[in-house]
Amino acid sequence: MRAEVAIVGAGPAGIFAARAAARKAQVLVLDDNIRPGGQIWRRNPFLTTLPGNGAFPIYRTNAFVVDAIGKDRLTAVAYQIGEKKYQVDCDIAAVGYGLVPNNELAAVLGCETRDGYVVVDNEQRTTVNNVFGAGEITGIGGVEKSMIEGEIAGLRSTGQPADHCWRRRNRKWQFVKLLEKSFRLSPALKNLATDDTILCRCEDLSFGEVNRYKNWRLAKLQRRIGMGPCQGRVCGPAFSFLCGHGVADSERASVRPPIFATHLENLIPKENL
Repeated sequence: MRAEVAIVGAGPAGIFAARAAARKAQVLVLDDNIRPGGQIWRRNPFLTTLPGNGAFPIYRTNAFVVDAIGKDRLTAVAYQIGEKKYQVDCDIAAVGYGLVPNNELAAVLGCETRDGYVVVDNEQRTTVNNVFGAGEITGIGGVEKSMIEGEIAGLRSTGQPADHCWRRRNRKWQFVKLLEKSFRLSPALKNLATDDTILCRCEDLSFGEVNRYKNWRLAKLQRRIGMGPCQGRVCGPAFSFLCGHGVADSERASVRPPIFATHLENLIPKENL
């Protein structure tokens, strides 16, 4: 079998990326969740929006990718369903396992977070006075949800009514809940990582090197995980899911300005360098 595009995983990122690449391509969707065949499209409506050659994508449930194959470029992916392994030739693999909000700025300001998201009230107010939150930091839901929340935050922060926004915002939150339900990570993913699987790309650390530590802080002190350019934004959530220890709250609260890595020349006047 050959598919120009293989979409892999439980997160919407791979699917949305593939939409741009699959204008006239045959698409293979590898989903790590198990769904009854007759319910696939009703439960996962995002897949019906994929552009293609007029036919639905080929869909495989309970499928886990175990290898990317190719020398100078990707030529195939190997995947596993139960005990059986398969291989499909492809030019592009769009892989996504969930989205994680970037809450560092909210942490610096002292805003309360819950389950990784900034806590806001009906008017987008955070737990910090005069600080409003909008967008993916309050819940993953796409650009339209972010825009209506931003409109509410802007109106209420300036003392203007936002009654006309509630219905649209509530409708977008139905999409947030659908995303959470459709792309919930399967516990079986924890069985895929081997000791030599790279977990921290910045510091070139494998799963076996950090899995022995009891928590994120200890792994960071001993093996430097999360101390590269991404500052734990990629490997932190992966460590939390795979190792089951979680990223300590104290680590999130310890975020300091500048939020993102920058050059010293941006912080110190040139005449002082």
